[in-house]
Amino acid sequence: MKSLLREAARSRRAEAYATGAAHHAEQITQIFLTQIAWRSAEVIAGYLPIGLEADIMPLLTELARQDARLALPVVIGKALPLVFRRWRPGDPLTEGPHGTRHPGALAEAVAPDLLMVPLLAFDEKGTRLGYGGGYYDRSLAQLRTERSVRAIGIAFAAQYFSDLPHDPLDQRLDGVITEQGYREFAF
Repeated sequence: MKSLLREAARSRRAEAYATGAAHHAEQITQIFLTQIAWRSAEVIAGYLPIGLEADIMPLLTELARQDARLALPVVIGKALPLVFRRWRPGDPLTEGPHGTRHPGALAEAVAPDLLMVPLLAFDEKGTRLGYGGGYYDRSLAQLRTERSVRAIGIAFAAQYFSDLPHDPLDQRLDGVITEQGYREFAF
C-alpha cells in the first residue's frame, strides 16, 4: 500500500514542482519566517533538497542571515537515527548516501529543537509518508525523549492526501508548510 502511495505522491510532487518551484520556495520562506516561532529555537535543522523536493535553500539562507543556528542531517548508517551537524550556507559539504550532501565529521554535532522535514505526502492528522528508510522517524523518536522538539514538514500543497497509513513507529508532524500556508496538527 505504501509503495503505491509513494508512487502517487512522487507524481503529484513532480507536477507541483513543474508549475513553479522557485515561486513556491519564496512562499514557503515567507510563511516559515512569519508563522513559525523559529526565533525561540536553539537549533533549526533543515535539509538540502534532493530531486524535486521543496526547495528551502532561500529559507536557510535567510535564517543564516538572521543569525539562526542551523544544522543539516547526516545519515550515519542504515536503521540508525540521523546525526545533525552545525552548518551555514557556504560551508563545505560531503557526499552521502541516497544523494544527500552533509557537513563533514569535523562539524559540531548538535540536537535540534525545530526540524524542517522533507516528505512525499502528508495528511490532516500530521502523518508523514517518507521514502521508507525511517531515518526521520527514528531521529524524531530519539530527540523527543531528550527534549521538546517540533517537526515541520515542508511540501507542496499537492502532496496532501486525505488519509495515510500510520504505523506505530511513525512520528507525526507538528505542522506542514506548503506554498499555500501553514497547517498545524494536534495529537
